[in-house]
Amino acid sequence: MGYELHPETPPEGIRVSRLNPGIDLTEAYRRLQRMGAEYGLTFHPADLLPNTRLALEASAYALEHGRFAALHKALFAAFFTEGRNIGKAEVVVDVAARVGLDAAGLRAALESHAYAGALAQNAARARAQGVVALPTFFFEDGSRLVGARPYKEFTRLLETQRGR
Repeated sequence: MGYELHPETPPEGIRVSRLNPGIDLTEAYRRLQRMGAEYGLTFHPADLLPNTRLALEASAYALEHGRFAALHKALFAAFFTEGRNIGKAEVVVDVAARVGLDAAGLRAALESHAYAGALAQNAARARAQGVVALPTFFFEDGSRLVGARPYKEFTRLLETQRGR
């Protein structure tokens, strides 16, 4: 479910260093690189927290057109690996076209904010479920994992549930 964690982010984005002046971004990216290396992932160092509204609206469009998983993966790669600003419509449309979505159709949907209602519903649902950080993973037994967690935590939790 697409959820806009920081709807107050301006359309042009905001510098992470401005939001968290005491954070050493170089060390944060070193940690991400170490965590991702185990899975073959690399992270592009970035100091921009983009406004994700258009990416989330595009995800709703992709869901309706059977390309959600492909777009979701491609948007993550565009931002985290390629360092692209997914807060810009032209970037979102380009990424969407690369995974087979109709660029003109998506552009029209983004310009009209046709999926804004879907985002509002997701936000209400997330608030009702107590979501305060992303990602948040919910499991059938009511447990959840919040944030970037090691794969081992998922397997441990699933094995515990299977044993019940």
